[in-house]
Amino acid sequence: MRTLKLMVSLTLIFCVTAFWGCNNKESKLLEQTITKTNLSEIITNLKNENVMDSEDIMLFSNAIGRVSNIKIDSLNGKTVQQVIEIQKEYLRENSFKQLAITGTRVAMNMNYEIKYLGLQILKDSVSNAEGNTILYEIKNNHDQAIKTVKGFLQFYNQQNQIIKQFELDNPEQIPANGSLQFYKAFAHNRKEVRDSLVRYHNAELIVRWQPQYLEFTDGTKLEVK
Repeated sequence: MRTLKLMVSLTLIFCVTAFWGCNNKESKLLEQTITKTNLSEIITNLKNENVMDSEDIMLFSNAIGRVSNIKIDSLNGKTVQQVIEIQKEYLRENSFKQLAITGTRVAMNMNYEIKYLGLQILKDSVSNAEGNTILYEIKNNHDQAIKTVKGFLQFYNQQNQIIKQFELDNPEQIPANGSLQFYKAFAHNRKEVRDSLVRYHNAELIVRWQPQYLEFTDGTKLEVK
């Protein structure tokens, strides 16, 4: 009985291995060299061969569009595999750049909190100039005083589209583990739809903070570049 079970198990393993082996064929066109006249033929042959997986097809497609836009004959003399690898490296570098930006912003947000307190409408009775004042609070969660905070307070609609952003900072040092309230005035353009949305419908908008720079009084800095 045990022998029978073992034979069945081995048969299943063999079948699964064979299945994946048959479905993981490598395209014979990967080493095909691209010339000034054969790119369309290569693409047709890749389709007819029907071996390359969808990920590599997408990489190759994006690469030939992006690389050729940089320099029109930059694909000439490269193999299909080389073009795919160029795109992989491009995406990898972009991922690391995005990781650095995200990591820096998360690190900044771990050290302080910024809270939007509201908006006040301003109007000069003499010049009739209009403005909006943003009220906000910054709380320092660190045991070191904060010298400088910079970033953007962003307003989004319910469809997650950005409507307006305002650059904010701290006019004065924020003590360790303390909090301060600030305000900053911005000009208002009544002819601008986005300005009116923020002024009259800000309660319906989603408010997010996008940090850009943080510096402590001991000289430690975090910055999105």
